[in-house]
Amino acid sequence: MGGIGKTTLANKIYSDPFIMSHFDIRGKVTVSQEYCRENVLLGLLSSLSGMSSHEFYEQQDDGELAEQLQKLLKGRRYLVVIDDIWTTETWDDIQLCFPDCNNGSRILMTT
Repeated sequence: MGGIGKTTLANKIYSDPFIMSHFDIRGKVTVSQEYCRENVLLGLLSSLSGMSSHEFYEQQDDGELAEQLQKLLKGRRYLVVIDDIWTTETWDDIQLCFPDCNNGSRILMTT
């Protein structure tokens, strides 16, 4: 159901000072109805690394992007917000990019 504040709540959590200090690294991406794996991975890598452009990552294919994302997150306590995800297949496609190091990392999705 649209318009009930899911994205607003996710953004408030993401920007909360306590949350910001609790996680080593944070990133967010909007998936939307027309899912493109490459765009989601590029968006996450840019958000997590703080780079304003995709220039370095645009030279890589989806597999390399997924590997870069895993390397960036591995061993760090991360919060990732995935906004507006429409299908379980989308989650199935990207979930392996997120390492589980049992260190309190979290993924927050809005659907």
